Amino acid sequence: MSDVFKITKSAGTVKTTKANTTPKTVNTKIRGFDLDTSRIKTNQSPAETPDGANKVFTLPSGDEYTAGLLEVYVDGVQSTKNTDWTETTASTFTFTTAPDSDEAVRMSYVKP
Repeated sequence: MSDVFKITKSAGTVKTTKANTTPKTVNTKIRGFDLDTSRIKTNQSPAETPDGANKVFTLPSGDEYTAGLLEVYVDGVQSTKNTDWTETTASTFTFTTAPDSDEAVRMSYVKP
């Protein structure tokens, strides 16, 4: 037998109701922001190509990120903020050591 659910959304919350149960409310806000998946960018390449010398990288398409909501990966391994790289501006970050030309830099972030 399959369960029957009713889902309703109102003022930043989602309520799910299973037949013959009490409704459950889920908050759709993260850090005070409404959950808007169009603002979430994953596996993005920077505007610059790693060359072993450049340390400063820019988000693609003129994007900006919300401070604290940027993740940087080199060859698929997550780099450590404030150790491997730092947030520089709302659209750039700076590596401590420049990635080599054979390394792939990717990032995931949340736009403001």
